[in-house]
Amino acid sequence: MARYAPSGTTCHTTTAMASKSLQTLQAACDAVCKVMDLQPIEVKLQMELTRTMRPVLGRAHYRTRQISLHPNLTAKEMMDTLKHEIAHFIAYDLDGHMGHGWIWRMHAKALGCDPHAIRRITEESAYRK
Repeated sequence: MARYAPSGTTCHTTTAMASKSLQTLQAACDAVCKVMDLQPIEVKLQMELTRTMRPVLGRAHYRTRQISLHPNLTAKEMMDTLKHEIAHFIAYDLDGHMGHGWIWRMHAKALGCDPHAIRRITEESAYRK
């Protein structure tokens, strides 16, 4: 199950570039949901931390049907991470699986993303402006 960041550990981006990126990412997510006949998923840009207080690239929140993406990723990193997280929803919605097992990897490959379970963002890029 997805873990949530402790209270007060999110930072939202508000720049015009982030807004345009978010619109593009949401449109891509909506297109996949439509093709796969999934319920809508909201995409948001916010930094979340692991239990050990390390920033993560993205996170799928099954209960609220949201995907969180780190706001300081490059456009390529954001799209790959979005595909990674959408693969979690596909595996969960269609097959009832959570995590990074073979079913998730199959869906991740089908979406064209790197099917690796854990890739942490570096501290340097986590806080770049």
